[in-house]
Amino acid sequence: MMLEVVRQVEVDLWQTLTERSRVVVEAPAWTGKSTLCRWVTHQCYTRTAWLPILIPFRDFAQSEKSLRQYMDEDYTAWLGLEEQSLTVGLSDGSRQARTVGHWLDAEWQAGKALLILDGADEEFVPERRKYALDCVTTSRATSPRVLLTSRPLGTSPAPGFAQVRLKECTPQQSERLVRQCGAILQAPDKAEQFLTDMQRPEQLRARPLLGRPGHLVQMVATYVRDGVLLTAEEDLMQRAAERRLAITGRVTPPLQPDEPRYKRQVVEAIAFHLLFCRRGQAQDRAQMLRLIRQTLREVKVNGTPVYMARDGGAVLEDLCRNSGVLKQTRRSVDETYEWESVLWLQFFAAAHIARKPGIDVMHTRRCIADLTCLTNGPGKLCQALAITRAALDGWDLTQGQRLWLAAPVAARPLGAIAVGRPRLIFS
Repeated sequence: MMLEVVRQVEVDLWQTLTERSRVVVEAPAWTGKSTLCRWVTHQCYTRTAWLPILIPFRDFAQSEKSLRQYMDEDYTAWLGLEEQSLTVGLSDGSRQARTVGHWLDAEWQAGKALLILDGADEEFVPERRKYALDCVTTSRATSPRVLLTSRPLGTSPAPGFAQVRLKECTPQQSERLVRQCGAILQAPDKAEQFLTDMQRPEQLRARPLLGRPGHLVQMVATYVRDGVLLTAEEDLMQRAAERRLAITGRVTPPLQPDEPRYKRQVVEAIAFHLLFCRRGQAQDRAQMLRLIRQTLREVKVNGTPVYMARDGGAVLEDLCRNSGVLKQTRRSVDETYEWESVLWLQFFAAAHIARKPGIDVMHTRRCIADLTCLTNGPGKLCQALAITRAALDGWDLTQGQRLWLAAPVAARPLGAIAVGRPRLIFS
C-alpha cells in the first residue's frame, strides 16, 4: 500500500498571488476566511497597489451574469455609485466615458486590481458555481488576479487555482485571543480561568475548536457571561442560535408573541424549504413572504397558530433586521432575500428534520450522533430516509405512495430536463 505524503510549507499570500495570479484559500468553517478577505481588502492597495474588489461569491453566482454586467448592475449599486461615470484616457490619446463597473472590470483585466470572491462553498448548484468560475478564468488573453475562499469540498472548487490552506491558530495565538476577549469583556480573571479549565484532561475533545477564531470567541464570551464551558461544535451552534433569536426590537418592533422558541420553529421550517425545495436560492420579496406565510401555519400551540398569515411581513423584517438570520440583498432593481450563511441554513434545516417523528431511526441509519450532520447533503439525506437503489430503484413516482413528486410551493415553468446517471437534473 502506498501512502501520499503531503508536506505543508508556509507561503506568503501576496507573493503567491503575484506568481500564480489565481489562488484559492481553503479552511473549515469559523477559521477566519471572510475575515481574511476583509483584511486583504484593507491591506491590498497599500502593499501591492492593486485595487481590491471584494464580492460575495454566492451573490455573483446567483446573479447568473457576466462579471462586467454584475459590476455594472449589482456591485456599483452596492457601492452607491451606479449613477457615476468616469472619463478615461485611451491608448490613441482620446478620452472615453465609462461606468464605474466597466472601469473596474478593465482595471482588473489589466492586472491593476485583485478580485476577491469569498465563499465558493456558499453556492449549492454545481452548474452555477462552475459558470461563475468560468466567468473569471476562461477566454481571457491575460490571467487577472483572483483570490477565492471556500470550505473544503472534497474536490478542488476551482481547477487551475493554486491551493492554499489557511492555518488554524497556534496555542500561543489562541491564548492571546482569549486574553484580548477577556479585556474587551472586562473580565480578565474569567479569561484566565477559561484557559485553565481548557487544560483539564476531560476537555481534550474541545481543544481543536481553539484553533478556529470564530468558535474560540464564542466559547470565551459564553464562559464569561453565562459561566458555561461549551466543548462541542453543535453546542456552540445551538447557543449562537439561541442568542440570535433572542435579539428583539433592535431595529424593528418585536413580534407578538415575541417568543424565541416559536421563532425558532419558523426559522427551521423556512430553512428546510429553502435548502431542500429551492436549492438555497435567493428569493424575491413576494416569494419569501409566500414561504413565510406557509410556515406560519405549521407553528401551533394546542392546535392554534401562534402567528397569523398577516404577520408574514413582520416576521420577515424581524428575521432580517433584528436576529439577522436572513439578509436583504439588491440585484439590479429587485430586492431579494437569502440566508445569512449556508452554514446556518444547513444547521436550521437539520434541526427541522430532527423535530419530525422517526429521528431515532434516522440516527441509527446514519450511525452518527451529530445532529447537524444527519441530513446536510443529498447522500446523507437519502441514507437517513432509506432512499436506496435496492428499495426504490425504478419506483413509479406517479403512484403517490412511499416516494412521490409533490407540487411546488410556487408554480414556475419547467425548463429542460437533462437525464443523466444516476440522477435527474432540472434546469
